[in-house]
Amino acid sequence: MSYTDESPSLTSLFSQAESYRAQLDSLSYTSTSAPDYQAHLTTTLNLHTECLHIADRIALFSPNESLDDVSSSHLPYLLLPYWCAELTIKKTAPDLARRKQVIEEARGFYEAFLRRLDAYDVLGKEEMGLLERYLEDRDGFEVASGDAAARREGKIRRFRDEKELKNKLEVSFTKHTM
Repeated sequence: MSYTDESPSLTSLFSQAESYRAQLDSLSYTSTSAPDYQAHLTTTLNLHTECLHIADRIALFSPNESLDDVSSSHLPYLLLPYWCAELTIKKTAPDLARRKQVIEEARGFYEAFLRRLDAYDVLGKEEMGLLERYLEDRDGFEVASGDAAARREGKIRRFRDEKELKNKLEVSFTKHTM
């Protein structure tokens, strides 16, 4: 893991980015497609993207280290690709072609996040199997095939797991930013 003089700027920029993200989630807009919401979203996404670039530039995470080697103060930065994906997917698009570009952009961020989790052995066996299947056939991938009841049960289970993971990440993030 290497450090440069830019590390403190990452900390302050990340703090600003997270503040904007929190505002985005808490402010009441008439619609997510409202121009003021989209402007705030763009600023928030740009801040998170810049943090991601800085983290990559200063090699904050190394493929040669395990999760135990990552400083606990750096754990919130593991989420940068995830937050970029979540923010990107909220962007509006004037037409179907542009919407597809937005989805592909978000997909790239999600894939980067999942690859990072995989590199640090964070994924469970089931998630690892799903990721492998996805990487083999990105366009034809389906999480649950079969009958509607199995798909519904899978969605419910994933929703619960996602909610639990988000709660854990928020608690961890809160602990490390205070």
